Amino acid sequence: MITREFRNILIIGRSGNGKSALANTLANRDDEFKQIFKEGSGSVSETRESQSEIFEWNGIFYRLVDTIGLGDTKLSNEEVLYSIAKTIGMMKEGISHLLFIIDSKFNEDERKNFRLLKEVMFESRISNYTTIVRTRFEKFRNRKDCDLDKKNLLSECKDIADIIWACNGLIHVDNPSLDISSDDDIDGDEKQLRILVRKKDKIKSREKLLNHLKNNYIGNYKLSSWDKMYLRINNYLETCDERKYEEEEAITIELAAIIYKEVPSFIKTQQASPEKSWWCQIL
Repeated sequence: MITREFRNILIIGRSGNGKSALANTLANRDDEFKQIFKEGSGSVSETRESQSEIFEWNGIFYRLVDTIGLGDTKLSNEEVLYSIAKTIGMMKEGISHLLFIIDSKFNEDERKNFRLLKEVMFESRISNYTTIVRTRFEKFRNRKDCDLDKKNLLSECKDIADIIWACNGLIHVDNPSLDISSDDDIDGDEKQLRILVRKKDKIKSREKLLNHLKNNYIGNYKLSSWDKMYLRINNYLETCDERKYEEEEAITIELAAIIYKEVPSFIKTQQASPEKSWWCQIL
């Protein structure tokens, strides 16, 4: 029996900035860009827990994982940690590529995420496996426009510049929605033409990003206790017919202890939330 080796892609980003749209573009089921990962609108995140999809491109198998949105205040710290645990349970091999998604509206929330992630990324060394993906960039085909945008980003602030230089590249893409049913003033032919144009943008964006990932693959990232946690989580998921909160709490406590030991800055970012008391009880 031949065992497939997967390269795992983990997508993170602020809620509602197009990360699920990018995930659907990468997965591209049936060459129709069907919505596998539920896409939200505006600043609303539809990703309530990590979701995964497997696809093949140029002979390489990828497992794509779309995570909960950064800054999703509707989730407790326990839920965030359990989502991280389930993500580890999907990725036996570790993280091959981490895609940090930003969109054209580089606001204070985005800057805050950069500041929070900067120390975590450097401390964990995961920046070596990270590509920053600039979504909703309509001029993504024009190298001069992409270079100018990168120059502007580097001048935003030192935290942003430090992360861009440390990461494994900055890629500009556009993943426009194929749902244009709200445009009632166009006829059927014009609608099909618009869909065709948007599909071409998706195809080009997909090729651009996947070529970058293929050419910049350096192996897999793992915490030192990754394999142990993977077995622990999968044993629970395979033997549990219904959610057992006591077991889930035990898993999150174990994971919190591992992260606190290896990447303590991550715990600091979570302690900034209103529910810091739970962390104080277990650490």
